[in-house]
Amino acid sequence: MISIEFDPEARKFLKGLKGAARRMRFGTARVLAFVAKRVAADVTKRAGGRVLDYDRLVVVRVGRHTDMQVALLLPTAQISLSASDLDTMVVYPQASGSDPKVEVLVAHSPWPASMIPQGLPDDAPVRFIGRRVSKEQARDRGKEMMTPGLRALLETRGMTATESRLEFPWPVEEDAIWIAVRSEFGIDTEAIPHWRPAIQKAQSYVTVDLMDALATYIVTGDQSRLRRGYRLSVKHDDVAEQVMIDFQQRLGIP
Repeated sequence: MISIEFDPEARKFLKGLKGAARRMRFGTARVLAFVAKRVAADVTKRAGGRVLDYDRLVVVRVGRHTDMQVALLLPTAQISLSASDLDTMVVYPQASGSDPKVEVLVAHSPWPASMIPQGLPDDAPVRFIGRRVSKEQARDRGKEMMTPGLRALLETRGMTATESRLEFPWPVEEDAIWIAVRSEFGIDTEAIPHWRPAIQKAQSYVTVDLMDALATYIVTGDQSRLRRGYRLSVKHDDVAEQVMIDFQQRLGIP
């Protein structure tokens, strides 16, 4: 998340100016959107198409209405798994409704995709987040998790354990955070630092001229120096802020 903090004394002063509080929120959001778009462009350039489709990054407002924070959101694309994918994919079930079968899957996550039990309906209230792994890693996870106790539990919920599922009728979202972090630090793959250097550069976009333009708008209402490109970012109610915080922490960004 990217945010701007105002000095308490400045906030006290602005309270006395008609419309200043609204202009502060509006103007700050425009500036933050400008900075976030520059960060997104930098991330995309540094990744060079080798990590994720960062051309799809969008700027969204997060937090409460009075919070001056924005974030970059990468909409995840759903993929269909072929038979050849099942041996090299582990999936993390996420419940989208109450269902005793899904509860078992979530409680024992992650699962090798080839071992999602028979008896789970195609329309079960579940979504799957997938990570591509080696065949050995998927096989080791299957051996670790599939105990006699789990087999018995599956049977009580009307499901049957399997180790050789040939089809996967549910859509899967690839774990974008895991892919980004893995590439950022070179974990079992080529190191492509792109988020950390781009975010570290963000402060350089906040120039004296830019902040002076923001101050002028807040105090006088004159927005002529705030470019049209500094558009307000939209609120995205589906943004999971804890996920963003987790991503920042995994990158080592406070």
